[in-house]
Amino acid sequence: MKRVFLYLILMTVLASCNNNWSNLIPKSAYDAPFPKDNKDASQLLGDKLYIKRGKDTTILTITNIGKRNLIVDKNGDTIFYGSVSRFRGLYYFSQQLNDTSYLIYTVRKSGNYLYGLNAPWYEGVLIDHSVKRGEYKGLVKSISKDGNTIRLHPDKKEMKKLYAMIMDSLPPDTLLMAPEIKNLIVKTDTSSITKELDPEDFEMFSKVYPNPATDELNVQLQQKMTVGYTLYDITGKAITNGELHDSINQVNIGALKSGVYVLTLAKANGKGEESVKVIKR
Repeated sequence: MKRVFLYLILMTVLASCNNNWSNLIPKSAYDAPFPKDNKDASQLLGDKLYIKRGKDTTILTITNIGKRNLIVDKNGDTIFYGSVSRFRGLYYFSQQLNDTSYLIYTVRKSGNYLYGLNAPWYEGVLIDHSVKRGEYKGLVKSISKDGNTIRLHPDKKEMKKLYAMIMDSLPPDTLLMAPEIKNLIVKTDTSSITKELDPEDFEMFSKVYPNPATDELNVQLQQKMTVGYTLYDITGKAITNGELHDSINQVNIGALKSGVYVLTLAKANGKGEESVKVIKR
């Protein structure tokens, strides 16, 4: 129902614009980037994404440059340059527009589907409409009298509610290849794996310990829920899978060879997937 509702909103906006296409430019911008540290997007999504959109296939290359991520297409054109943060299962892309404003949009990965990477305009139009309807007041800093300038201030919890709604309305791109599992492993610095997880980065994971582990891996969730898990080896091959049902769960890894693995959780409704790196001693 949400997807249909948001689609109708977008169609209403398009119809109201007639031939004045300048009205289709999003009016909202944030006064600061998303308030979480920048992540290496190539570690989160992979160095290269092979994406199918309709009948077309495109290749995107992701490079981390200091505190910024650069995404370019196969022609070398820049798709995104800015910071990428993770909060409650969504990736927040913050790109500076000028000295005082930022574009922020979200991306979600679920299995071989990617939502939002090509939709900053779509997300911006829906944000404009929601704000003008008086929703998400915790984000609004100011609105000009003519409604053509909407200044927002990033609030993590309020943005999570807004962008989760928007994500439900987006059609996905299909990932033809899934190199992110191999990239997570190949680029691993094992000294960084054992640091404690930040629960704010995840919607499902709370803690994974001990890491490194010998026999049992304890997987603590944010709350009691049922999620599927898959453990991948260094080649990206699924080694074992099952379900977790409790707040604290045990995954037996005693029979595995020593090395680096990726533990992935997935919601039953297909609307969320998270991965962490683990070491078997």
